[in-house]
Amino acid sequence: MFSSRPVKLKYRFVEEEHGPHVKIVRYVGRGKRVLDVGCATGYLAKRLVENGNEVYGIELDPEAAKEARNYCKDVIIADVESFKSLPYPEGFFDVIVCADILEHLRRPDQVLQMLRTYLSQGGLLIVSLPNIAYWRVRLNMFFGRFNYEE
Repeated sequence: MFSSRPVKLKYRFVEEEHGPHVKIVRYVGRGKRVLDVGCATGYLAKRLVENGNEVYGIELDPEAAKEARNYCKDVIIADVESFKSLPYPEGFFDVIVCADILEHLRRPDQVLQMLRTYLSQGGLLIVSLPNIAYWRVRLNMFFGRFNYEE
């Protein structure tokens, strides 16, 4: 049976050379206007700002969003699936980052369609998803366990 209770994760930047956080920072580059969807405490935004980017965030957890405001120019506290539109002009962002967020949504396709409006022409959408095909995860799922882990 899959757990339906919320899981409080420890938010942190993972410094693995080939890990998703390091790759995202590399792909974003410098001098971009970035939307971090599901920005948590701003751990990724912090690195992006250090690289000279202007970062905006969307976060469901008010406590995490409060901390993310230390790094983001603006943080919207809301469920991204509740939006029909965002309070930004069309084409406002050079990069939109969805790092380990889409797998938590009921309709990620609708969210991506809505976000597309805010991506500049030639802009970059960066998506990171967990590797559900990893043998240990699949074995646990076989036994009805789906726990978050490193």
